[in-house]
Amino acid sequence: MSDRIKPSQVPVSDSQTDENNMRRALGLQGTARPVMQQRPDQARARHKFVQDGGVPVVVVNRSDDATAPFKARIAEIEGSLEAERAAHSQTKRALADAQAASQALQTRLTHADLAQRDALAAERQARDAADAVRHEVAQLQAKLAEVSAKSRLARREPVPQEPQPVKWWLPNYKTVAK
Repeated sequence: MSDRIKPSQVPVSDSQTDENNMRRALGLQGTARPVMQQRPDQARARHKFVQDGGVPVVVVNRSDDATAPFKARIAEIEGSLEAERAAHSQTKRALADAQAASQALQTRLTHADLAQRDALAAERQARDAADAVRHEVAQLQAKLAEVSAKSRLARREPVPQEPQPVKWWLPNYKTVAK
């Protein structure tokens, strides 16, 4: 026999056995990972994934008769899509026109409001000016009457008297008129 001692023959304590088991599980022992044995059905070659263009594609039963209903449906859907697009653009144009009309009306309303305010301010100024003129005329008439009264007194002219009214309502008027 040989002088070498196999590791399994060396008496080992329990803690050392646990440590060896742990090292073996972690792959820290001198040997490489334990080789897992494969079953015969696992021994096949690994799967290879196909790259784009690696597999030819063959279309089966792609006749025009088979796709005719689909083409008609697609054409119908495209036609309705085009109609929706036309309706959408017409609606957008109508919205833009309505917004432009609204903006124009708002502008006209603002201008009319400004014109009304200006007209009211001008009317107030004219009324105030007319009141001031009336007040001045009244003052001038009062001064004129005062000056005229003073001048009459200074000239000593008699104040003209009003003529006597005709007394037609009296009973003797009828007799006089006949």
